[in-house]
Amino acid sequence: MERENTTIDLEVDGKIYSIIFTPVAEMGYLNLYGRDVTERRRAEVELVIANKELAFQNEEKEKRAAELVVANKELVFQNEEKEKRAAELVVANKELVFQNEEKEKKSRRISRCQQRTCLSK
Repeated sequence: MERENTTIDLEVDGKIYSIIFTPVAEMGYLNLYGRDVTERRRAEVELVIANKELAFQNEEKEKRAAELVVANKELVFQNEEKEKRAAELVVANKELVFQNEEKEKKSRRISRCQQRTCLSK
């Protein structure tokens, strides 16, 4: 019966070695293979840290995007309100122009009337 390989990591003097145990059952012995995997393990740790940082940054960007959506909706609402107010001001200005024209007409009538009165005296 053949057994599968077993692998362990072993740290020696600040270096990490991956040791593979390969049984040779029919011959009754075991082969050992070792490899320095220090840089690989460091790179794996750095990759995990970088992935966590990217995930955090993505979450922050998603939060900011959601905030911007809300702010954009608020700006759209404010612009609509300003447009309504501007339309109201146009109507109010037309009303004031009309009122001024009416006052000017009345003023001219009064002035003509006063001139006729002065002339008849």
